[in-house]
Amino acid sequence: MSYIPGVRTNKTAAIAAADANKVTDINSLITMFDSNLTDSFTISMLDNANLSAEKAAQIIGNATITVAKAVSWFGNSNLSATRCAAILSSPSIDVAKCTSILTNASITADKVQSIMYNSNLSTSKLIDIITDTAGNLTFTNNTTISGVSRYKSVTTTINRYLYVDGQPGVIICNTLSNINGGNIVKTATGGAGGANGTGYGGAGGNGGGGLLILCKNFNNSGYIYADSAVGSSGGMANNGISGIGAPGSTKTIYRISTSKYSGSGGGGGGGNYCYPGGAGGSPTYVTDTAFNIFNLIRKAGIDWYLTNVISKPPTSTTAFLDVGGPGGGGASYNGWTCGGGASSGAGGEIIIACDVLNGGAGTIKAYQPSGTIGVPSGCCGGGGTGQPGMILALADTTNNGGGSFWSYGYSSALVV
Repeated sequence: MSYIPGVRTNKTAAIAAADANKVTDINSLITMFDSNLTDSFTISMLDNANLSAEKAAQIIGNATITVAKAVSWFGNSNLSATRCAAILSSPSIDVAKCTSILTNASITADKVQSIMYNSNLSTSKLIDIITDTAGNLTFTNNTTISGVSRYKSVTTTINRYLYVDGQPGVIICNTLSNINGGNIVKTATGGAGGANGTGYGGAGGNGGGGLLILCKNFNNSGYIYADSAVGSSGGMANNGISGIGAPGSTKTIYRISTSKYSGSGGGGGGGNYCYPGGAGGSPTYVTDTAFNIFNLIRKAGIDWYLTNVISKPPTSTTAFLDVGGPGGGGASYNGWTCGGGASSGAGGEIIIACDVLNGGAGTIKAYQPSGTIGVPSGCCGGGGTGQPGMILALADTTNNGGGSFWSYGYSSALVV
């Protein structure tokens, strides 16, 4: 092997890595890594703790080292995903080169997934990579997006509404700036409201949907909602057939402590001259740590990106959390003239997984409207009101406050 001043490449990879770490002339190292070393020896040096991840990043990030050359190292099974993640996390490798390495056809989807999953790849750099080629969303009219949407930036406009449909609704972006009184509204796609009794009681309202936001910078001085839907009013008829309202459906709520409670849907209208209405749905809880919930959303975002953006579906994937509020109970009908009013569903769940949380003066809300009255009023009871949902604002590095949370205590804003 060639001898580079200060680097004994005729010795073990560990010694060579230690020597290379001391070299200040980066161009000499680049020359050595680019042409004078075998791939196997290079990989042994790159994976050795004696060579800092930052020094390795300076070498690989240099324009002299081609993407193809870097891929031949990163794609090799002998270079650990942990080491690859630490190197890519360095600012010495720009985002464009990181993206070119990870999207190259010569590196497998499973290796890319293991690199991006690794905690040594900072959330900041990860989101930079995932959103590298995305466009911006700035809307001047009310706009609806659905399912999973990916942007470089999302910027709201005063008095305009961005409706997020689909279950769950997911926004992946580098920077979310909900400013000047803008509104981001998750549609009520949670648990289904209970059916009405024989067509004349009121149908229960759906629970609030799940809204997941994965971003680098979260800046909110506007309004973000995941409210439930109100049930419908009972009708008037006289067919002699009474009917009982059906219960609302359950929905999953992720929480970080058993002391944190979300709400149930309201009970459907009944009583007086009606059977009792259907019960409101109750949440199905999954209790986990803030870090694990954050990591589940991070992994789901990575796998969605691998599959849908760069066409590298890995062997196994993590799905986005299908969270939301349970539905309200349907109302009963007495068989003559009275249909009960239906209840509203429970508020939904909003989970923000970001690097830097800047709540500003914004409001995040997972609430519920009131139940409806029976028809005619006083004959059969009105529908019940659902309860609040859950809000989790999880930051990887910086929590400057999540703003005002309207979930009546069922919320947390913290660094994971």
